[in-house]
Parts: sequence; structure tokens; C-alpha cells
Amino acid sequence: LKEHGLKASAESQTVFNSATEMQKRTWDDGRGTRRRFEKHLKPKDSTSPDQCVRIYFDYDEATEKVVVGWVGRHP
Repeated sequence: LKEHGLKASAESQTVFNSATEMQKRTWDDGRGTRRRFEKHLKPKDSTSPDQCVRIYFDYDEATEKVVVGWVGRHP
């Protein structure tokens, strides 16, 4: 992603350590399994989280594909 000028972020340690916050970032992965999505893309760092789209994703080793968990406002 970096090679294409995109910045992917991981959740902060505060969010990562909060079961409540990580529950908000857990969705069905399309195969009937609940998955925690810790990485995300956002259009600009200067945009307030409640006013911009986030794309949460993860890489699935078994299928060798990127799984998109959420596209929308900050959870």
C-alpha cells in the first residue's frame, strides 16, 4: 500500500487493549467467522474521525486475499 501512496494504520494500543472498542471493530469476514479488523485506511489524517470514511481490512493467509470488514464512518 505504501508503494501506492496509501497509508494504512493499525489501531492505537488504547483501542487494541479495550475489549469494548475492539468489539466495535469485529465483523463477519464473509466466511461466517467473526474477525477482528485492526488495520484501516482513511483518506486524510487531518479529517476528524467522526467525519470521514474508514476502510477496515485484514489479510487472510488461508485464501491469500484481503478481506474488507467495514467501509463507513469510524466505528
